Amino acid sequence: MAFSKKAKIILGSVGAAVVIIIIFIATSISVVGPTEVGLQYNLNNFQLNEQRLFTPGRYFIGFNQIFVIFPSDLQYVKFSSAATQEEEEEPTAPSLPARTLDGLRVTLSLSFQYRLRQSTDDIVGLYRNFSTKYEETYVRIARDVVRNVAADFRAFAFFEERNVVEQKMRLELNEKLVSLPFWLMYEPKLFVAENCGRKY
Repeated sequence: MAFSKKAKIILGSVGAAVVIIIIFIATSISVVGPTEVGLQYNLNNFQLNEQRLFTPGRYFIGFNQIFVIFPSDLQYVKFSSAATQEEEEEPTAPSLPARTLDGLRVTLSLSFQYRLRQSTDDIVGLYRNFSTKYEETYVRIARDVVRNVAADFRAFAFFEERNVVEQKMRLELNEKLVSLPFWLMYEPKLFVAENCGRKY
């Protein structure tokens, strides 16, 4: 059965409309992963939806809308020169050179975990203050705290009284980070590296 020219135009238009609708629907659906939360961001007017924090799932959020994703699981921060075969996590930053109370240099490694607070206000505040680069601030604060604490101890303490040094670093690191409005520490752990040494 031959189609008239008009019918072909109509069928072509319908086909094009269907394709456009499919593309519109496909680009209007976004996913928040199982270990994530998300804030909706409108690329048309560059506005953030500050009223809702999206939990894991698939959502129809509209055309030209995206999710700004944040992790909801534990995050691992590690200062170390290199990963060992026993450790799955790559270092976040290099080991920390620090100065002891008696003026000697030591090189420290540490690791800790944190979890972002999961309220809408906290995540919105985090994005407003740091965008998605909040961990850089986290790492900088941790570096400063550890160096300050190291300056309270003589060099021998890092070998003979390591547990005392670690305890004070844990307490001050936890106090500093938990005092910030957007993060929640989870079992903070800090270790003075086994290969910690003095450099003259």
